[in-house]
Amino acid sequence: MNNQGRNISENSRFSDVYEIRDSRGVLKVLQGSNFPFAVKRIFWITDVPKYEVRGKHGHFETQQLLFSILGKITLEVIPPNGFESISVTLNGQEAFYLPPGHWVSMAFSTPDDILMVAADRDYDPTDVFLEPLK
Repeated sequence: MNNQGRNISENSRFSDVYEIRDSRGVLKVLQGSNFPFAVKRIFWITDVPKYEVRGKHGHFETQQLLFSILGKITLEVIPPNGFESISVTLNGQEAFYLPPGHWVSMAFSTPDDILMVAADRDYDPTDVFLEPLK
């Protein structure tokens, strides 16, 4: 499935990661205009055993932008209000905006995969739900 330009729900979307190549290597850029919110927290997930699934939760209020720093990471996204789940793969070429209310799981292909997440607020355990919203 090609993720380019696809919306999972009314508010979710992909953002392009710009790439600049020259003889010194590759610079990948995700700049302010690609963020749908002001970033307050950044975290990354590494060393996940092959085929292990992370996430398996959503946030009532937190907005997130997810992108693969290394490898291919498959997201299962379930929007609120009973929409069907959608599977998308992040591969370093685009980032995925996850609005509040969306449940997500993340499947890692290898322990070398790295997922980075930018969020618009500090972590708050009362903002987390473990089952998709209906």
